Amino acid sequence: MSGAVYVTLSDDGITGETDGVAINGQMVTITAEGTYIFSGTLSEGQIVVDADNAKVQIVFDNVDITCASSAAVYVKSAEKVFVSVSEETTLPVLLFIPVQPATAVMDNAVAQNNASSFFLL
Repeated sequence: MSGAVYVTLSDDGITGETDGVAINGQMVTITAEGTYIFSGTLSEGQIVVDADNAKVQIVFDNVDITCASSAAVYVKSAEKVFVSVSEETTLPVLLFIPVQPATAVMDNAVAQNNASSFFLL
């Protein structure tokens, strides 16, 4: 995708372009509007969306991410968050999205991913 930010998840270190992304250990924080494409495996980590008044698209392309202590994906703030997943993606943990102010839109692949649980609070 043109203009997208690509992030590779790995227990040995997370790599990716840094515009709109802050990487701190095993945590990735999205801080700006845009499209973010994730790939790889993270056995104990988290993706946080903290992008006030921004529209964020997250694409999981062959991702396996878990976080025993919290949600693997936490939307702290955003105007809208769009989530798409490939068939090879496993999200066996929670996706936490507060309803206000963010609006979450998930495609059919997410809805059909039996291992995923999505909570709107």
